[in-house]
Amino acid sequence: MRETKVLSKDEVQAISKTAATRMAALQQRWEKHKDERALLGALFFCEAQLPQWLFVALSDLLIARLLPIPRDWVRWNLVLTLRDVSRLKWTEVFSKAAKLLDGTYAAGSPETIRKSYERIERELPRELRRPRTHRRRSLR
Repeated sequence: MRETKVLSKDEVQAISKTAATRMAALQQRWEKHKDERALLGALFFCEAQLPQWLFVALSDLLIARLLPIPRDWVRWNLVLTLRDVSRLKWTEVFSKAAKLLDGTYAAGSPETIRKSYERIERELPRELRRPRTHRRRSLR
């Protein structure tokens, strides 16, 4: 059986202070930038105070309004992941990524995937770019 810990008065105050600070930061983000993610964050803070149907409806509406991650970033991330976890050559990575993304909003040909990958790499600061290395062929 799980033990229930009773919070001290100081612990309750610390939690309340932290929540108030975070809500104030979310409010500032909303007021300054009209960032809908700030509204979503605030909504999650208030979840326990709302009827479940209202919380679900409002969160669904806000999430539906959020822009999806740009296609180029989805493609770039998948290419990096495939390259890191597989022994595929670059051309094979782009083909595999195209197959995996088929039917999604980030779908594209292997050539499109390659161009997206290169576009993101060029936009990144040098220190964050993927080092260009070539694997030696295995003599197996």
